[in-house]
Amino acid sequence: MNASLEKLLINLIPIKEWRRIIRDRLSEKTNPLNRAAKQYFSSNFFLVKTLEPIEKNCSFGEDTCNFYGVKFSKMKNLYGILECFGRRDYEFGGMRNCVFIDVGANIGDSALYAATLDCVDKIYAYEPFKITYDAAQKNISLNPDLGKKINLYNFGWGEENETFKVSSVDDINLSAINTVEEFFRDSCNYKRNNSENIEIKKASEVLGEILSENPSSEIVLKIDIEGAEYGVIKELHKSGILGKVRFIIMEWHYKGYDSLVKLLEDFGFVWFNERFDSNTGLIRAVRIK
Repeated sequence: MNASLEKLLINLIPIKEWRRIIRDRLSEKTNPLNRAAKQYFSSNFFLVKTLEPIEKNCSFGEDTCNFYGVKFSKMKNLYGILECFGRRDYEFGGMRNCVFIDVGANIGDSALYAATLDCVDKIYAYEPFKITYDAAQKNISLNPDLGKKINLYNFGWGEENETFKVSSVDDINLSAINTVEEFFRDSCNYKRNNSENIEIKKASEVLGEILSENPSSEIVLKIDIEGAEYGVIKELHKSGILGKVRFIIMEWHYKGYDSLVKLLEDFGFVWFNERFDSNTGLIRAVRIK
């Protein structure tokens, strides 16, 4: 709708509260940012504290959207982009010469966000699902200067080296349900017409290679793998290599966070948990020993 006509229509409404509601509804229809924020982040905290500054630092073109100078293929999982650049789930500080490890890279949003941080020298990103891996490759290619920091791999982390078949969907915005955890996959009602083979590598072996390549760097480990985090942390704990990580940012899903933080505490991590709802939350943990 033309901005002048919209303003005229709103001013004809006699009651102020009605005008606010109509203005919000019109904005949702014309602005994809508002629409996505309403759909995925209904809390007043997100809308008030995050959406307004993002609007000033984003734009939508015909084929791409731009957040704080970072380009993305238009409307490819705007939810994830809002998590990274809006809610800033993966923000951290107090370190220098970091290696950022992105387990569950999705469309490359978290890797690209990390690449904007001066303290991050190198990024290793892992995404086992082909549809989201391809989207991540495309988004990274749209940002060649940031992409120089990013190494993207088409496999995931787990307790063992294995390849297996999982059901999947041809929708990047629903890629989170492409999970290796049965309890989460079965809880989703989305129709899956496809299946694909995904490769999983033993977490401690992959992390060990990264440590060998970067002996003097501090390690920041980001994990968002829709339920598989429990197995990954258990394996890193069992191998002892968990004690080589300095900072962890990890989403938990459906099984709570108690078992995760207990394993972290064994290696001297102090932590903070932010609960999103009854089934999901975000742990931030730093090793102080």
